[in-house]
Amino acid sequence: MRPNKICQGPILQRALLLLYGWAAILRAPADFYRSRQQANGGAKMLAPIRASRAKLQEAAAMLAGSPATSPPLYSEVLNELRAASLNCYVYEADGMLTDGLEERASLLQQQLPLSDPCTFRILHKNALTLVTDPQMVHEADESLDMLVRMFQLLDLKLDQAREGDQHAAEVVPSLLQQCIDANMHFEKVIKECIGLPA
Repeated sequence: MRPNKICQGPILQRALLLLYGWAAILRAPADFYRSRQQANGGAKMLAPIRASRAKLQEAAAMLAGSPATSPPLYSEVLNELRAASLNCYVYEADGMLTDGLEERASLLQQQLPLSDPCTFRILHKNALTLVTDPQMVHEADESLDMLVRMFQLLDLKLDQAREGDQHAAEVVPSLLQQCIDANMHFEKVIKECIGLPA
C-alpha cells in the first residue's frame, strides 16, 4: 500500500504553517498580559501586598515599643491590622475605632453580593490567569486562605485583648509575626505565579 501523497506534500506543510501562525497570534495577548504583570519586577502586582506588610510591621513596632499594653494600644494595633487586611474579611464596626467612610463602604460591600472587595483575592485571581500548573494553583489558593485566616484570628485576639483578656494579649505578638510571615509567603507564591524569581 502506497502512502497518501497529500499527507506528505505541500498541503500538509501549509496547514501546519497556518496552525503555527494561529498559535502565535493567539499567544500574543497572553504574552503581553504576562509582560505587564512582570513589569518593573512585578511592582504593581506586589505593591498592595508590600503595603499591607508595612502596616503589619508598624503594628508590631507599636506593640514592641510600648512598655505597657492597654486597651487604647490594642485599638490602634487593631486599626493597623484592619487597614492591612485590604478588605478581606468582615468585622464589626464599632465606635471605639475610627471607622471612616471607606471602612463603612467596604463593610457594606462585603455584606452585599455585589463584588469581592478583597485586594488579595483580586491579585490572586489576576496572578493565576495564565497559570496552568494545578500544583501552583493549589499553593496559591492555600497561601491566600492562610493569610485571610491569620488576619481574622489576629483581629479576634486583638479585640479580646482590647477588652482585657490577658491570654489573648499574650498571644497577639506571636500571631502578628505569623501574619507577617503569611503575607511574605503569599507574595512569594504570587511572584512564582507571574513568572518572577521568588
